[in-house]
This record gives sequence, C-alpha cells and structure tokens, in this order.
Amino acid sequence: MAVTEDQAAFLEFFQLQADEGPCVDAFREGRRIDVPDLEDSHDQWPQVAPYAVRQGYRSVHGLPLRVHRQTVGAVNLLLRRPGGLPRLDLEVAQALADVTAFALVNWSAEPLRPSDVSNRVQAALAAKAAVDMATGMLAESGDLSMAEARAALRGYADRYHQRLVDTAHSVVRRGLPAADILAVAREK
Repeated sequence: MAVTEDQAAFLEFFQLQADEGPCVDAFREGRRIDVPDLEDSHDQWPQVAPYAVRQGYRSVHGLPLRVHRQTVGAVNLLLRRPGGLPRLDLEVAQALADVTAFALVNWSAEPLRPSDVSNRVQAALAAKAAVDMATGMLAESGDLSMAEARAALRGYADRYHQRLVDTAHSVVRRGLPAADILAVAREK
C-alpha cells in the first residue's frame, strides 16, 4: 500500500477493517466507484463515509486495479473538495491504474536477458496468431465479419472467465466447436 498522507493511510485501513467503502466496492465489483460528495454517502457506507468527512475528504473515486480483466486490487483517489474529478482525468487515472497493476504483477527482481525479451515477443506473436486464426475460423463458420467474429470470441472467453488466447487455442485445435461460440454470441 502506498499513500500520499497519513490520513489517507488511516482511511484505507479503516475501509478494510469496516469491510465497506468505495475502494472495497471497486475491488469487489471490478469497476470504478465515483462518489462526488461523501456527505451524501452515509447510508451506503455508514462507517466509512462519516470518518472520511471527519478527516477532511469530500469526494473519492475507487479505481480497480485490473490485469487481463481480472481485478487484483483497488486504489482510492481522495479529494478535499466535493465534485470529484473530470471524466477525462478519471479515464487517464484508470488507464494508469491498469498499467501499474500489470507492471506490478509482471515485475521481476531479475533483469531481463535478451533471450527473455525474444521469448516474450515470440509468445506474444504466437498468441496473436492463434487469436487471428480462431477469429477467421469463426468468421467463416458463422458468416461474420472479422470484427463480429473477434467480438464473439472475446464474449465467449469473458462469459466463461477464460483468457482470450486459451479460448482461441481451443478453437484452432478444434476442441471447442465454433457453433458453441456462435450460440453464445446469438444469446446477446
């Protein structure tokens, strides 16, 4: 945990102890929680909102930390004025939170060797090729555009909480029939 001031650290800790608050909800729900005025949130978070206001915070944004669409943590942006941040600032903050989460999850104390970089690039290219092949197979099977086929593939992976590349490999290896993915896409 990192904070910019002691009061924020206490508020973060208090949310965890009370098991309520914007940060806790952002983690549980995997989405951004915007609270433009904490004074209006006493019913939603009866312990945390009054405490936050007493500490001088008037608005807050809880941002999920996500890696491959999986929430691995959350962070609060606490403001001392009501109203919250502008939409564009929040979109940038969420993008930075996602990049930070990805970097933390993939961080290694050992420096990368040139062969490590090469291996990672090859793995990324192979994953892209599998997704592209599966997309083409779905487009052909379902008479879909490439964009529609990719959306169907992603929708299936999301629905069954699978990585996109794993779903693509199943299609390419013919372990997952295209008809199953197309059926899920038609349900939407």
